[in-house]
Amino acid sequence: GDLFIDGSLGSRTALITQPYEDDPANVGVQYLSDGEVTDHIRSCTVAEIPTGFHVIGDAACSQVTTAFASVASELGATRLCPLRHRIEHAEMLTNTQIRTLAGFGITFSMQPLFDALWGSPSGMYVERLGRSRARQMNRFHDVIQSGGRLALGSDSPVTPMEPWSSVEAALTHYQPQQRLNFRQALTAHTQAAWQSIGEDRAGRLAVGHDAHLAIWQTPESWPSNNISNWLATSSDASMSREKTEERDRELPLSSLRCQMTVRDGECVYGFDFWTDRAS
Repeated sequence: GDLFIDGSLGSRTALITQPYEDDPANVGVQYLSDGEVTDHIRSCTVAEIPTGFHVIGDAACSQVTTAFASVASELGATRLCPLRHRIEHAEMLTNTQIRTLAGFGITFSMQPLFDALWGSPSGMYVERLGRSRARQMNRFHDVIQSGGRLALGSDSPVTPMEPWSSVEAALTHYQPQQRLNFRQALTAHTQAAWQSIGEDRAGRLAVGHDAHLAIWQTPESWPSNNISNWLATSSDASMSREKTEERDRELPLSSLRCQMTVRDGECVYGFDFWTDRAS
C-alpha cells in the first residue's frame, strides 16, 4: 500500500505551492507532517521494508524528496537503494527532485492515462493549474533520462485497467518531450513493474525467468510486415525522435485482444485458444 501525503487535483486536495487556478484561496491538503514522513522512511529503511507514498502536488513532491534526502544523509543512500522505495503518481516533480529520487533508487509509479484524460489544452490540468504548470505534468521521459525506475500502471479504478491503452498513452503524451518509445513503455509496464516489488525474475521472456506471459491477437487490418518492422526498430537508437514517435503511433495498440495468459508456465486464461493450438 501507500501513505497519502496529499489528495488529488480533481478534488483540489493535492498539495501545491501556489494556489489553484480555479480556487485562488486553496493550496490543497497536507495529510502527513514532515516529521511523520521522515520517521516512516527511517523506520522502514532500518527494518528493510519498502515504503510507498501517494504524492501528486509539487509541494507534496518536495516534502517526500526532502524526507528521503534527510534519511539518506542520516543512514546513507546505500541503505535506501536496495529497498526500492516507491512514490505513486509523482505528477509535479522538478528536475532536481527527479535526479535526487532516482539516485536513491526510488521507483516512480506513474499512470499514462492520467495525461490522456486530463492533459489536453482544455483538460483538467489546465483548469486546476493553468497552462504553465500543466505543461510540467507526468514527466515520464525525464524520469528515464535521469536513470529512474519508471513503473507504469492504471491506478484502477481511477482509470481503466487496460494496459495497451496505457502504453499507447505513454507514446502519445500531450507534451511531446515526455513521450516514450514503444520499448520504454513496454519495459515500464512489464519488467520495471515487477522490479518495483522486488521481483527480478519476471517481466521479460528469457531463460531462467518466470514464465508469466500473455498472447495477444492483432486485428486483421494490421499488415504483418508493418508489425514486424515496427517491433524490429523499437529500440533503434539511430532513429530521430520524430521518426520514432511517428512509427509508434502507426498501430492502434488499444485494439489488441488477449487470447491467453500464462503464469509460471501454466495456462490460466484462454484454455480454448491453448487447446486449439495444441491439437
